[in-house]
Amino acid sequence: MDNELEALKREVAELRDTTNDLMRLKDHNEICELTSYYTHIYHMLKNEECPELWAQKVDDVSIEIFDGGVYEGIEQVRAFFKAMSNNIVRPGWMQQHLALNPVVKISEDRQRAKGLFHSPGIVSRFRKEKLTAYWNWCKYDISYVREDDAWKFHKLRARLTFQSPYHKGWVKEPVASSSAGFSGITPTHPTTYHMPYNPYRINVFEPSPPMQEDVE
Repeated sequence: MDNELEALKREVAELRDTTNDLMRLKDHNEICELTSYYTHIYHMLKNEECPELWAQKVDDVSIEIFDGGVYEGIEQVRAFFKAMSNNIVRPGWMQQHLALNPVVKISEDRQRAKGLFHSPGIVSRFRKEKLTAYWNWCKYDISYVREDDAWKFHKLRARLTFQSPYHKGWVKEPVASSSAGFSGITPTHPTTYHMPYNPYRINVFEPSPPMQEDVE
């Protein structure tokens, strides 16, 4: 009888571990899908829908794009995307960013997570009123929070690798423009990190992939 009870306890413990692993895998898939969904609606210029992907009840949600500063609070996030729509919706404009090579770490209580993605992109936008094609590579450095049993963005940071005119490339012109002032609104905080490719230095391209202790 004792042996049967011990075997049953082991089986229950194994089932609990398996269930936990499956739930964390589900979390990982939902986080990657949230991030990919953002890239799809961003590509479609549905900027008015983007703020709904951020947590609505967390005070310090934010977005930070390259050297454009930090926009903190859900109302600032909304203002950022509204200003972006006002600036970019014109014939010929295109923006596309992917979310690849995910490294995602989820807290033990499954309420918080951090993720890092490579994001190659292509853009056509106006440079001195001339429509110009660009390579636009960056990293998405993102923290997530569970809100109302759904994963939402907490802080989304795009770290520029290079932004180069297609016909020149990233060695000749690694940073073709600045994001500062692009939205037409004032950021809440200064840019926290901006160190894109430079052909005259050793380039390290922070941040590093998140570790489990980063979310505990």
